[in-house]
Amino acid sequence: MLKSCSVNFFKNGTNKILFRAASKDVVKSAESHMKAQTASQTLPGAYTLGNDLRVACFTNDSEISSTAIHVEAGTRNETSETNGVSNLIARLAGKGTSSSKFEDMQMKLSKLGASLDVNVTRETTSFVVTGFSKDALQHAEIVSDVVKNSVFDENAIMKERDAILTDIERNLDNLPQITMDYLYSVAFEGTPMSNPLTGSTSNVESLARKDIMQFIKHNYKAPRMILTTVGGQVDLDKLADAAEKNLGDVSADFEHATGYPQPCRFTAMEVQHRDDDLPLAHVAMGFNGCSYNSPDRIPLMLLAEIMGAHDKSHGGLAQGLNKMGAVTQNPETGLYSIRPFAHFYSDCGLFGTHYVADADNLYDTGLYICHFLRDQCLNMIDSSLARAKRSLKRKLIEDMYSLPALQGKMAQDIFFGPGRPVSLEETVSELESLSVDQVQDVGVEYIRDQEFARAAYGPTEGVFDYNQSMDALRGLRW
Repeated sequence: MLKSCSVNFFKNGTNKILFRAASKDVVKSAESHMKAQTASQTLPGAYTLGNDLRVACFTNDSEISSTAIHVEAGTRNETSETNGVSNLIARLAGKGTSSSKFEDMQMKLSKLGASLDVNVTRETTSFVVTGFSKDALQHAEIVSDVVKNSVFDENAIMKERDAILTDIERNLDNLPQITMDYLYSVAFEGTPMSNPLTGSTSNVESLARKDIMQFIKHNYKAPRMILTTVGGQVDLDKLADAAEKNLGDVSADFEHATGYPQPCRFTAMEVQHRDDDLPLAHVAMGFNGCSYNSPDRIPLMLLAEIMGAHDKSHGGLAQGLNKMGAVTQNPETGLYSIRPFAHFYSDCGLFGTHYVADADNLYDTGLYICHFLRDQCLNMIDSSLARAKRSLKRKLIEDMYSLPALQGKMAQDIFFGPGRPVSLEETVSELESLSVDQVQDVGVEYIRDQEFARAAYGPTEGVFDYNQSMDALRGLRW
């Protein structure tokens, strides 16, 4: 069944963009969204101020630390008219506040040996100052000033708008990113989650200062903010005092009936952007995943590890233990690379894989991947799960040495998880307790015989048929 929808993506010459939707929208029950704790509650490892703003820190022996304010506002909080405003705010952060000019702020950061970075995701915006841990409280003061008092000068807005438009044009050559944007546009069709992080060209050109100020007024509220410090020996009590001093006056009142977006639905749908001039096709296949706080999150991460990320350029593993790696690195196959993904949000998720193959082998590649996924649901072996556990633990441990990764995890734990920082030991304990049967059960629920969203870019004529993909995922039932 064909279904039309509009997507703000680049079209070139005779390239064709084809849409096809499944016969129904697939909607899973969304887990309840984690709301801010009341003022009387103190979270383990964190504080909650009187205005419901939360404070948390992770300490170690490092001389470097990062201090951040995470705001639970991103692309999902934008409308179709204001898509891209979060990214514009991020680009303008640090360009001057009501109490400090741009040059003065740069000089202050330079004297402290610190830097300011802002990261935007679909559900959060993080303002991060990184420098020596002994200056963490000063970092908290600087980042608070940026979040509360940025002036958003008209000239700066015009310059950043032009820079974003240049980035959008440059990213037209980033085929993996374009393919994933296509996937999100159909997997979450009709919701803000379907919009690209940078916004469309027309939106960016029309965004004005009033749009920025209105977005901040509606979304930058204390219950949706966390002040966190990662690294060094920062005292949590002192950090809480600094938060009270610098952020205690941030409003906790929402003007809307609810301060949170509506639950996000998943739609099983397909989009193909055909361009036969490209040598390889990029295909992204996404299943309806789970929320960040779901008990199924770790099993889905393990399923992604079992598949693994492989590329023909890796070489040397064609006779290895991982079947997907052996197929990818075999010079006689047309599969050039494959990379699984498992994205988790407040009440939804997207699990799947992105792969690159030549036009002549797209059909066989799609068939093999569907069979591989089905086998993990029905015939997983102990050694595969053991290797996946080791691989995932290694990545979790590596993240403990990455300040950005720790900041992102802390924000997700508090916003979308149990409401407190979750230790590595807790995660590893949960991971180790999972058996083959438990992981297979999760695979059956989310993958086997489940409708999915798919996006393809390039010479897409040979893409494995959607209905045949469903049959390959289903297999025989007795």
